[in-house]
Amino acid sequence: MEYREFVDAIREEVTKKVGEEVNVTIEEMPKCNESYKAGLLIRRGEAPIAPVVYLDALYEYYKDGRTMEEIAGWINLMYQEIKDTDPESIEEAVAYKKVKKKILPKLINREKNETLLAQSPHILWEDLAIVFYVLMAEAKDGTITMGVQYPQMKMWGVSTEELYQQAMKNATAILPAELTPMRDVLKGMLRTEDVEAIPNIAYVLSNRLHSFGAACVTYPDVLEMIAGEVEDDFYLVPSSVHEMMILPEHGVIGKDRFRNSIREVNEKILPPEEFLSNHAYFYSREEKKVSQLSV
Repeated sequence: MEYREFVDAIREEVTKKVGEEVNVTIEEMPKCNESYKAGLLIRRGEAPIAPVVYLDALYEYYKDGRTMEEIAGWINLMYQEIKDTDPESIEEAVAYKKVKKKILPKLINREKNETLLAQSPHILWEDLAIVFYVLMAEAKDGTITMGVQYPQMKMWGVSTEELYQQAMKNATAILPAELTPMRDVLKGMLRTEDVEAIPNIAYVLSNRLHSFGAACVTYPDVLEMIAGEVEDDFYLVPSSVHEMMILPEHGVIGKDRFRNSIREVNEKILPPEEFLSNHAYFYSREEKKVSQLSV
């Protein structure tokens, strides 16, 4: 069964289980880089808030041998557990006073996210954009997050600038920038002799969760910190939305080569939703300024 057939079939199965008074619909939810995920919305009556179940992972379960009956049963079980939750208690859970200290920045490509940016408060950073999300929970295999869009901002009664200032304050406390030598990152992935053969000039900038860590370049004083660590001007190479590679200027040979490498990795290796940019950036210690390199 193809994915679109699965989506339609699972909607029918879930509808049978939850009852006629519940409206089960499929909506395409915008994600990073103009990608979309099919979301199953289960709305009871005129409830203002409805749970969304993303179907990508469940389709993988189906391909691995799980039946439609089993998958629809899981979704129904989840719905039964939350259906009687008071909507006001849900709204209270996402009230600004509850999430204020969990708001964090995320750096994304501006050109590839026009739809998302039209719906979301944001701050421009070179040819990229800083958007905001709430870190709802952390788990061993990932995080639970909620993107901040204009309806939430309006409900909270705050401005984009206030969101930005709060996100920067939270980020430095919750997910501070971590600058790690590339050698250390590759330990355990390569043989010791291969790791030792790597010139000790490259660094990886991210956070402890390695989640949306490219935004670390926007933190206050981080660029100055990096310049002090590498004792040089440096290039910022966008590995993904999760990290940046840092290359001191005088350690780089063949700048055109690494420019080509960025595009090649983006096109052949990186998942589309993790794409950040096709070009590098340069930080000047003297000017304390970031500039975009031509492609």
